[in-house]
Amino acid sequence: MRGYGQLTNRGKLQEYRLGEMLRKRYTEFLNGTYNPENVYAYSSNFDRTKISLQLVLASLFPPTPELIWKKDLNWMPIPIHYLPKKLDPFFYSHTCPKYQYL
Repeated sequence: MRGYGQLTNRGKLQEYRLGEMLRKRYTEFLNGTYNPENVYAYSSNFDRTKISLQLVLASLFPPTPELIWKKDLNWMPIPIHYLPKKLDPFFYSHTCPKYQYL
């Protein structure tokens, strides 16, 4: 998936490394495992932002042994939530005068 406004391979690697850095920095806080009660993954409704979040989460929360579902794949699915673009308060900031002016 490439094209205007999409992630390059370099961008994908940067997102993955960001997750690794966050994992190292917040190891004690994260407890080393994904817990759906503590993590709510939200993205804007664009392919590049959803893919970016998937990459960050993949390196931030690699599967623990009991959550490995495919031996040669060090990844586990984590739900990503998003709103339609017109309802997304982060994308359509109707309270911003400059946005309304544009």
